[in-house]
Amino acid sequence: MIVSKCPVRISIAGGSTDLEEFINSQGRGSVVSFSANLYTYISVFRDKFGQNFLENKYNISYAKKESVLSIDDIENDLAKVVLRHFSCRPLSCWFTADVSSAGSGLASSSSYMLSFLHAINRLENIGLSKKQIIEEAWRFEKLFNPLTGFQDPYGCATGGLNVHSKKINENVTSAQLDDRIFDDVSMYLLPSSIKRKSTQVLSEVKKSIDPRLLNMADDMVKAISSNNFDDFIDIIKTGWVIKKESSPVILGNDTLRDLDSLLYGIESIDAHRLIGAGNGGYFLLVTKNSVLQSDLEEKVGKKIIPVSIDNDGLRNCE
Repeated sequence: MIVSKCPVRISIAGGSTDLEEFINSQGRGSVVSFSANLYTYISVFRDKFGQNFLENKYNISYAKKESVLSIDDIENDLAKVVLRHFSCRPLSCWFTADVSSAGSGLASSSSYMLSFLHAINRLENIGLSKKQIIEEAWRFEKLFNPLTGFQDPYGCATGGLNVHSKKINENVTSAQLDDRIFDDVSMYLLPSSIKRKSTQVLSEVKKSIDPRLLNMADDMVKAISSNNFDDFIDIIKTGWVIKKESSPVILGNDTLRDLDSLLYGIESIDAHRLIGAGNGGYFLLVTKNSVLQSDLEEKVGKKIIPVSIDNDGLRNCE
């Protein structure tokens, strides 16, 4: 059995500028994000004398279980496009994750795609490099989700804190940033308990992306490079305000608006923002290390998830 794992990604500046429509209008996009220590896992296995070999079945297990004779009959889009592209023989695979992956805003679908492609690469001895896996994962995902931006596959798989950029008609470039600015802070994810489809949100958001978000990414790189904590916090806060103002869909329900207001009223939270496209998923909370998780949970009235930077990115699960 082969098991691959891939982090999810958390963006802190420049989100939405990675969409093709924005790049075409502004000439470039740039996102500062980090690979987080929360993972998707893909296990792949091909039996020697069982359902795969004798019955020629593809067994795909995630929130539901599929057992089919043809790749074309697989409902899971992610598995279907990869298995079809590589003409894979019948196999069994399992999708699991550390956090709820439906509409999380953490690019879980991209993380799954990367984990799946990484596992198939090993199973079939295809020989793709990590860079090629990232490129192919983005291309494959856009076949069924054309609004997937470049920050998702690159932000998940690369590992560490990075700025990912793309100019019109050019390839994505990634530059690792010094993460010492995180030494004195703690980060948490607060679940909104609202699930949504990112494609529905992005189809609205893409119409009104504020160009100032691109400036926020540039300013964040400067703040991180100079280890300027005050600017770092201000950019997260300002970027969140700009993003909310760009479309009413971002905070499209009373639950999210109430949570946002609650977080502004908690003095120990230095900055917060909703992760991903908006209208659901997780809020990122940034606090000083001295702030206790239990105290924060009491104030927000929910369990929160500690999160930190994963420096290794996409890899085997040993």
